[in-house]
Amino acid sequence: MSWAPTAISDLLQQTPISSYITAFLPEQTAFAQAGLVSPQFSDLVMQGGSSVELRRFIADANRAEIDDGAASEGNKLSSYKDIAVVARRKRVRPYNMQTIAAMGGEIVANEIQAQAPYFWGREIDYGLVSVLTAVFDTSSGVLRTTHLHDKAAASGTAVTANLNIVIDTAKKHGDMMSEITSLVCHPYVWADLKKESAAKETGSLLVGNGSLRNVGTYYGYNVYISDRVPTSGGGAFKKYWSFLVRPNAFGLMWQKEIQTLGSYNAERNSYTITQWGAYAPHLFGVKWTGTPASADGGPTDAELATPGNWTKIANDNKEIGVVAFTSNATV
Repeated sequence: MSWAPTAISDLLQQTPISSYITAFLPEQTAFAQAGLVSPQFSDLVMQGGSSVELRRFIADANRAEIDDGAASEGNKLSSYKDIAVVARRKRVRPYNMQTIAAMGGEIVANEIQAQAPYFWGREIDYGLVSVLTAVFDTSSGVLRTTHLHDKAAASGTAVTANLNIVIDTAKKHGDMMSEITSLVCHPYVWADLKKESAAKETGSLLVGNGSLRNVGTYYGYNVYISDRVPTSGGGAFKKYWSFLVRPNAFGLMWQKEIQTLGSYNAERNSYTITQWGAYAPHLFGVKWTGTPASADGGPTDAELATPGNWTKIANDNKEIGVVAFTSNATV
């Protein structure tokens, strides 16, 4: 029988950096920083499971009655079930002790930990953008007929973004269009809007984290640019998606906040920093109906971005706080 004593490498050691990551994540998650993400419902997802059911009340659209002593009608309030799916992610970064000796200290470990808030903020934004990719897919996205202004040309004359397209998209929100605060678009789309008329753009660089960047305003909307918004095709007729968003349109629910664990392998004289977390990136008004290939890990970004995995369940189109348009762009 082999001799296998318990070694340091068999034990995971949680480090204080975990609380640091949690504290700094809101500054690195651009959607949250822009006020577009609601942190509510985390208490539900922490109860466990691979999805979380959210009760959403339908707005009371019934008119008031005349108070003349007659019998009342007694109209009811209704609700529907919104379902968010939990994505479980990890980040594993090993390094050897020779590196420490050569570089004069824990430079590698410190850098891994220093980059953690930015890394996880970017990953969360990836998840939210993946959901948008799915529901606004021009072929089969569940919001393509009600919330999407599809203007990109496939041939002939390219259609670049302009004020008319932006306003025609905003009006899909009806009288809620006045609550739209932000425009999220690709840098090329923003450049077309800015060049159309400099008078419609003001401001300077306000916020930036490598994920989304606030570059000022356009017609009263805060503008956030990102290279990771959905695109398709290539050349002059490449299609770009842009989004007009109301505050708290998205949900971000934590089942497990980012944890950091360290493990030393004495035989290899190496150290591994592992970070992991579980969260549900969600757009209110659509529900997850897919089945992830990994029951343990939850959906990949590709599965979050698959149109067939989402179903529209909002009773009123205005309950969904995002509308979108497509355009070509000047490259």
